[in-house]
Amino acid sequence: MKQAIISAIAIALICFTTTLASADKKQEEQKKQKVEQKKEQPKPKEASKKPESKPKPAVKKKPPVGKWSDAISLFDGKTFDGWGNTKGEAPKKGWVIENGTLFRKDGGAGQLYSKEEYEDFEFTFSWKISKKGNSGVKYRVAYYEIATHNRPGWIGCEYQLLDDQKSKPGAYNTAAVYALQAPNKKIMKAKKPAGEWNQSKIQVLGGTIKHWLNGELVNEINIDDEAWEKKVSKSKFAKTKPDQFPSPKGKIMLQDHGKQVWFKDLSIKKWEPKK
Repeated sequence: MKQAIISAIAIALICFTTTLASADKKQEEQKKQKVEQKKEQPKPKEASKKPESKPKPAVKKKPPVGKWSDAISLFDGKTFDGWGNTKGEAPKKGWVIENGTLFRKDGGAGQLYSKEEYEDFEFTFSWKISKKGNSGVKYRVAYYEIATHNRPGWIGCEYQLLDDQKSKPGAYNTAAVYALQAPNKKIMKAKKPAGEWNQSKIQVLGGTIKHWLNGELVNEINIDDEAWEKKVSKSKFAKTKPDQFPSPKGKIMLQDHGKQVWFKDLSIKKWEPKK
């Protein structure tokens, strides 16, 4: 009897051991299968990274080849020859000629336009402004079906004229490219107070605009680069579409902004491209 019990226990142990070994073997096989499956599975594709948006560099164009013409006077100090409204008619009574100057004297004068249009040029002029005065010289002025305030009109770039002797440089201050770019810090020493004569120069050549005041280059901007388009798109000129402003050719305009302003020594040089 005792011998039979021992034999039974031995058989049970052998069966248990065999079962464990079988289970271990099965687990090993399952692990191997999983490893093999992982090897066979294709690696997931990495999400394609979007290229970082970088501003476009300024468009580098070759400098225009040619020369400036001799200076041409645009005001003889006696008559309005060469100036008028957009139709070429004589200016309104608010503009007068006084002591050899073009003087915006009284209200209702309206804007004063050159009869000729200019593309690349160098325009020199002297000016003085009344106290708290505001005016400007606009250039490449052209007619737009949608100009500002969703209305048609004549617009162009502007050299701002202001009585702002103590004001820091801003996009609405003297020698600014109005509403688009402030002058540099040289403006603080260059500008003279209301009632005193200043001399200014505007140069437009290729894609570059430059403003001088009393011999100092105080503003420069490239109208061919992306920065210009962004400035126009955020300004009052946005409705004209950045690639259409300014016009490649247009009139020069002396602004009537409701205050007294004087102009003299108006002359222009035209760019003569090399043929």
